[in-house]
Amino acid sequence: MCLNDFNIQGVLSKYPSLRISKNINNEIVVEGHLHFDITHNDTHIIDSYEIEILISDNYPNEIPIVREIGGRILKKFEHIYPDRSLCLATEANIHSELSPRYDMVDFVDKFIIPYLFSYSYFEKYKTVPYGERSHGKEGVLEFYLDYFNVDTYHAVYNLLEYTCNKVYRGHNLCPCGSEQRIRNCHMKSVLKLKEKCIVGVLKKELAMIKKKRGNY
Repeated sequence: MCLNDFNIQGVLSKYPSLRISKNINNEIVVEGHLHFDITHNDTHIIDSYEIEILISDNYPNEIPIVREIGGRILKKFEHIYPDRSLCLATEANIHSELSPRYDMVDFVDKFIIPYLFSYSYFEKYKTVPYGERSHGKEGVLEFYLDYFNVDTYHAVYNLLEYTCNKVYRGHNLCPCGSEQRIRNCHMKSVLKLKEKCIVGVLKKELAMIKKKRGNY
């Protein structure tokens, strides 16, 4: 992988306080101070975090690992993993937003900057600005509730299983349970995930929530 792949060079051009290197694992390392200036609902925050982005040679199959390395984000913050990597979003969410170009500038702008802004907002107001999803499996389920616009985890499970394992047929009854044909119900959301070529990611997230099926 080189700087021109996936517009990695564009990240350095847009955020000149960042620098680039390679580590012993042949990962591209983008690190330094990431500055932002954001207004959300009349709240204006200018801030900066020292970050590290590890981009595997297997990107985009592997989502980059992002850490705040200045020691500012507290371990007790819910959306941070034990290795201090940031819980930016579900894998399916990231893939669905970045596919097919997987532009690294989009990754920074759509996921890293909003996360850091949320933490700055949290420091100031003790709440998060965009609404908060749970961490881990529950957060994955909540993403799909929003994505499919359904009210039950049962509907999420059935729609996700259909997307992963079934060939789309418009005359099939929609797995959400509406008793409508899928072409008149969840056709667009199902086909969008299928067209993104991320079925492997979906199957992994389906397996993650499968054990919880009895609870919903």
